[in-house]
Amino acid sequence: MEDQKTLSEIEKLKNALQSADLPANLYEKASEQIERISLALKYGGNLSQLDITTKYIDWITHLPWNKKSEDILDINLAKQILDKNHYGLEKIKQRVLEYLSILILQKQKKPRRFISCASFIFCWSSWYGKNYFCQINC
Repeated sequence: MEDQKTLSEIEKLKNALQSADLPANLYEKASEQIERISLALKYGGNLSQLDITTKYIDWITHLPWNKKSEDILDINLAKQILDKNHYGLEKIKQRVLEYLSILILQKQKKPRRFISCASFIFCWSSWYGKNYFCQINC
């Protein structure tokens, strides 16, 4: 009975992966991970790996890989939203507004070209209970 339930869970993962619109290399790696889990469970592996893989597949299949949205480059609106939703964090909010200002200036100079800029990521550390402000330059 437990084997049947596990097999049906693996089939659900395969179906979710096939129905998602993923980049080719990610699809291949996720398929390999599912096959690896399938073999491990077939030969007596534990169910904790299945849980981890299930969460991973669920996460990657729900990300909007090929969707784009129009940027809203409005400093006043951004300031309103930051002040409303984030108490304190004045230095970080100021840095976000500076970043947005630079994007606006770049877009004014080169309106039809692709604008290359750094990405900001807000990270949460469960170890220390603090937020980190990261910048990735591409």
